[in-house]
Amino acid sequence: MKEPSTSKNKKDNLLLLELSNYTSPEISENPSKKWIKYGDDNDYFGYLLDRYKGSSTNHALINGISQMIVGEGLESKDETTQEENWEQVNSLFTYQDLSRWAFDYKGLGFYMQQIILSKDGSKIARVKHTPVQNWRSGKADSNGVVNEYFYSDDWSKYTQPKYRPVCYPAYSPEKKDPLQIMAVKPYRAGSFYYPNVDYQGALQYAHIEEEISNFHINNLLNGMFPSLLINFNNGEPDSDTRREIESSINNKWGGTTSTGKIIIAFNDDKDRAASVDPVSQPDLDKMFDLLSKESSEKIMIGHRVTSPALFGVRSGSGLGNNADELRVAAILFEETVIRPYRLMMLENINQLLLHNGVKIDLSFKSLNPFKKFPSYQEEKPLETPNKMDIADGTELSKEDDRPYMTDDQQDALLDAIDPYGEPVDGKDWFEVDVADVHDEEEEDKLFEGNESDR
Repeated sequence: MKEPSTSKNKKDNLLLLELSNYTSPEISENPSKKWIKYGDDNDYFGYLLDRYKGSSTNHALINGISQMIVGEGLESKDETTQEENWEQVNSLFTYQDLSRWAFDYKGLGFYMQQIILSKDGSKIARVKHTPVQNWRSGKADSNGVVNEYFYSDDWSKYTQPKYRPVCYPAYSPEKKDPLQIMAVKPYRAGSFYYPNVDYQGALQYAHIEEEISNFHINNLLNGMFPSLLINFNNGEPDSDTRREIESSINNKWGGTTSTGKIIIAFNDDKDRAASVDPVSQPDLDKMFDLLSKESSEKIMIGHRVTSPALFGVRSGSGLGNNADELRVAAILFEETVIRPYRLMMLENINQLLLHNGVKIDLSFKSLNPFKKFPSYQEEKPLETPNKMDIADGTELSKEDDRPYMTDDQQDALLDAIDPYGEPVDGKDWFEVDVADVHDEEEEDKLFEGNESDR
């Protein structure tokens, strides 16, 4: 990262401190080195990890999203029909490794794998996670292919024998090296060796959130002392001396971690003593509150969060609205943000399985609780009832699930309407059909309970 710079006015008696410019990492080739630097100091991974550790919002989002990506691990609809292949999947890819790959993918932009071959080199015996921040890419050949990667436990001390970089071959199905390294990288425009994280534009706000936190905690620990303007009243030194004094004060008192410290001055006499004047800003509390909210919102936008409620941040829309918002936001977030990560990881896993001649349909088991609710599931088409034809062509359902009355209910209904009925004279009846009955039992059934009609 760029260091703070200073500028001066025409009289050169007032020094102005300019804040650092936060830019994307510089990725450059050094002819004297076999690896590619990542950042000005070859430690941009460290900068990303600092933003992860220092910003509470960024920390929560990276943790939450990486857990959503891996879910409950791999699953397959072919688990029972391809038991041998399914066992091989579980032996090659453990849940722990899947979780670590998902974290590196989300938090650091991509992930690295150790491909361990069998003794004869014909198959992959194991695929393990390796910390991406400990690796540097080798230089691409004339075909644009990286054939090697370099590992060191601490790249800031790579000149020491203990941390000297070790070269390992990049994975290729044709190679027989017992240990090979694979970098799984998404496409990012303008980034070949080290793809930018997908929340690159939110890193400044993660840093702001971190510095606001540092400012407040140090203010509290050191007595809430205000910002100061220091005047030296013993004459105007030359330009070099002024710069030396300014640099010394900035190094000792600058930054949020020095907030609230006490200044002790030793003077020859009162008239030539340095004056220390508080510089107060109006509505400073409101400014910090605004910066804090703005930073949190921008970080969520950088991570493409569809609703803050997904990560425990409440909104003021009410309980009912929040429930509806959560359901829709969870579905949208999983389909538009989480699913592309999973597709990339599954493509990588299937590629390695093909090395062993294994082809199986895999997916990640989701953690989304709304998938258990009918409102999330796809609507099923209405089933057409079974039909039966009668003589005139009318179709009737074989199963009638309409409400029906019990015998007791029917008797009660008949008793209730009986007083309102009218007697019918027998002469008003007319004959419709006549049939001989030769079975006395059948005849008894026909007139059961109605002996008067026999």
